Amino acid sequence: MQQNGFTLVEMAIVLLIIGFAMSAVAVGLDTYNRDLRSNKTLESIRKANAQLELFAKIFGYPCPADPTLGPGDAMYGRGDCDATNTHIVNVLGRDNMNVRVGAVPFADLADFSADFALLDEKYVESDGFDGWDNYLTYAVTFDLTDEPGRPPFDETMGAICIVDENNTSLLDEACTAHAVVISHGANGLGAYTRSGVSAPGESCIDLLLPAADQADAANDSSPNEKENCDHQIGGALADAKFVAGVWNESDDESYDDVLRFIIFQSREIWARGGDLVIPFGDPNDPTDDIRIPRVSSVNNGGIGIGLDAGDSPQQPLHLQGDLQADRVYVEELCDVSGHNCFDPELIGGDVVDMQCQQHGEVVQKIGRINDDPTTTPRVVCVNPFTSMPFTQCPPGQVVIGVSSVNGSICGTL
Repeated sequence: MQQNGFTLVEMAIVLLIIGFAMSAVAVGLDTYNRDLRSNKTLESIRKANAQLELFAKIFGYPCPADPTLGPGDAMYGRGDCDATNTHIVNVLGRDNMNVRVGAVPFADLADFSADFALLDEKYVESDGFDGWDNYLTYAVTFDLTDEPGRPPFDETMGAICIVDENNTSLLDEACTAHAVVISHGANGLGAYTRSGVSAPGESCIDLLLPAADQADAANDSSPNEKENCDHQIGGALADAKFVAGVWNESDDESYDDVLRFIIFQSREIWARGGDLVIPFGDPNDPTDDIRIPRVSSVNNGGIGIGLDAGDSPQQPLHLQGDLQADRVYVEELCDVSGHNCFDPELIGGDVVDMQCQQHGEVVQKIGRINDDPTTTPRVVCVNPFTSMPFTQCPPGQVVIGVSSVNGSICGTL
């Protein structure tokens, strides 16, 4: 009787072929996942930097968020300028200026994106994390933040050092970056997870220990992975130097970080600096003062707008006439003394608030009724036809228009 089937040799060959095929699939899947994580990381860093730059133009940079907080905490993803929060580390940068290191304040940036919509894309919570779902680390020069009481915003006051893997500065002027956003890569050295704990695996502390190696690490002339997480250690090792180097995947401790930094762009014609501070409220409390950002040209000489031919600017920005802006982002509009303020929604709010309620009325102005300072600013409406004289066109003419002063405007067709 003849029996059909596979011999052991044939089965072994089939299994070997399946093994080769599965190995190829596994390698391809691993490559796909790595690319997916890398692309997510690059996109998150790009979006964070874009929102930070826009935020800074209006308010100054936000303070970092506490990376040890997780979902459900009231301050999760919120900037915290409190110097007593030890989870947001203070290190010294150029000229001993303070640099705060924590996490990207994604909640503040998301609110900013929703309120101002300066970009076509939305910023959301997931943009505060890299492809491995770890917080993006964020370091910022403290004097450039929106912390109340800080010095006037000066774009030249960046204090962060950015170097390559050979300890060579990547900045035209060393240690002048405003801020930096970092992903600690696949090994997660120095990162915090979304739940607020150190990323699994070896920590930055392990990287610099045992103690016998710590002295050498402090004097190491070739910065590597540890430079981007030494703020977690403190002491002599902590500084405001960060490495943007070439990836090295020789082992799990090698450099695999991704970062982008923000610098003062001196090639731009306009720069912000020297905010106008108007005392307001409690004279002993600088946090309630009114700050008006000043923007001027960085070129030599002044900029003139609307000047007569042959006239030269007498100020960095010399305007003759009225300047009209298509967008103004403010909480209140005030006179030059900082008083007599009103909500800008009165002149740029919802359409229903800009309309006159009575039939036949039109908007006369936006201000106070009869210029009475005790009244609330609002849309002031009038009926232009209340006192309009009635006129009848003479024979041979017809009404071609209406004037609130003269009544009917007559003419021939």
